[in-house]
Amino acid sequence: MAVNDLALLPRAGFQGLEFPVEKVAVRGGIRFHVHEYPHSPGGALEKLGRKPYEITMVANFQTTFRKWPGLWPKRLNDLSDLFEAETSDYLVIPAIGKMWCCCTDWDREMVAKILSGETTTFKFIEDSQDQFALQQLVQVNVESLPTNAQRFDTLTSALSPRPSIFDQVLDAVNSVMAVIDQANVYGGLVESKILALANLCREADQRIELQSASNHAILDALHDLWSSAQKMMGDTMRTGGKLIKFRVPTKMSVSDVADFIYKDASRAVEILTLNPIDDAFAIPAGTILKIYQAA
Repeated sequence: MAVNDLALLPRAGFQGLEFPVEKVAVRGGIRFHVHEYPHSPGGALEKLGRKPYEITMVANFQTTFRKWPGLWPKRLNDLSDLFEAETSDYLVIPAIGKMWCCCTDWDREMVAKILSGETTTFKFIEDSQDQFALQQLVQVNVESLPTNAQRFDTLTSALSPRPSIFDQVLDAVNSVMAVIDQANVYGGLVESKILALANLCREADQRIELQSASNHAILDALHDLWSSAQKMMGDTMRTGGKLIKFRVPTKMSVSDVADFIYKDASRAVEILTLNPIDDAFAIPAGTILKIYQAA
């Protein structure tokens, strides 16, 4: 991307400290292992998930830039202090948006003939906070699920025989807990498991007969379990969405793709989070991307 193009975009910055960039590169990929077998041609590719994105920015810190007061040496030194402290924060990437990152390398070069500033190369790496933000949100409410399930199990275990619907409810809880920690919580798997649990709670609620004090306690425990499922469903539906596949029609940047699909280029980081894109500024035609279905 040319300097003239970058001048029209939001300024690059880290933790609110903006700086002028001459060049930006965003690289991604996947982790993999090739299993090779004796006397067999080729090998079996085991895909191990997306690598964190690496962002390289070439920046020029000069006192002669009148639109950038305090740029050199103070702002460069302030940035260096953040980098040395291993700070993770939002990095503003022109043409893409904000990504939670940490700077791993910062090279400063000063030329003797130019005493008004320095040229720098910053290398950032994506932190994991954004990637797992949805999982962390879901886990806020999932903490109450096993507690309520244990209480419901204890109260109903004294029943002889225990209705099979109660066993189905507890099996559904175990099914939710088994998938909630998986990396890909963005699709419909978690939602379908939670919905099945909520439906079983509703069915069990209709079968409990309120003829004794113990049944009142069971009903309360069931309602608490049901409430946990409903809260989790609300979180996943509010923050997630249905994943679909999108074929890139022509060579495009990730921001072009976001604008094409959502009419909102700021959702470019969302597309990066879901896909191992090698070059965010030049996605080849025909590339298949996972995206949230547009409203």
